[in-house]
Amino acid sequence: MRDAGYELLFFLGGVGAGGNGLTLREMGEALLAGVGARFEREKLERIRKRGLVEGPEAGLGGVLRVTALGKAAFDGGRAVEEAWGRGWDGRWRLLAFDLPRHATQSRVRFWRWLRANYFGRLQGSVWVSPDPPSGLDEAMAAADLETSKVVLFSGEVTGGLGAGGIAAGGWDFDAINSGYIEYAGFADGAARQHDRKPPTAPRLRELLREDRRRWWAAVRRDPLLPESLHPEGYEGPRAWEARCHLLRRLRKHVGLGNPD
Repeated sequence: MRDAGYELLFFLGGVGAGGNGLTLREMGEALLAGVGARFEREKLERIRKRGLVEGPEAGLGGVLRVTALGKAAFDGGRAVEEAWGRGWDGRWRLLAFDLPRHATQSRVRFWRWLRANYFGRLQGSVWVSPDPPSGLDEAMAAADLETSKVVLFSGEVTGGLGAGGIAAGGWDFDAINSGYIEYAGFADGAARQHDRKPPTAPRLRELLREDRRRWWAAVRRDPLLPESLHPEGYEGPRAWEARCHLLRRLRKHVGLGNPD
């Protein structure tokens, strides 16, 4: 999503920012007051066609709202709180595959699919996920892998490692936490600064672009595991709280709701 679409979703409410939608007239007024931009119906229609907002296609009286898909897009591609809050059946899905050394292209294509679907890598060609994989057969076909080369196991972990140990070993939570800590520092600092002095329209636009860039960089590293699998010291919820607080403060400064 480009900056303009992110700004529109921010003014309509976004995730964690509060808000119950706006009429088209209110949307235009908010954009003028908030970022000094001309309200362009074309931009709104583009995100509507993508299913990110819902509401009237004509007239100024109906209310525009962010859809579940729009909320996920605003959060970097996945619904963060929904992902953390999902249930877990206690069973890990462990995927192992064996490819000859010369099959470099197939290996890279399959790795890309595994990364895109947030599998963790335990070692070598052994990958793990708490969720049943979707689209595995299609991914194998796209990577030109024979069925006999890939094995999927599903079961509970026994021994001293435990579910948390599997999670900590499958993903690089040092890097994940580093991204979240960096984001939280930005969000906390921006919220304090603009509590003292409300942002100008150019500064608000700059902040929204910076928020998008920093938050997406952080959250896209994260598999967003169910809460029961969060390893000790996981910084995701703290960064999410900082983001929600910042967005609520910014909405307040342009007259779009209470700060908390």
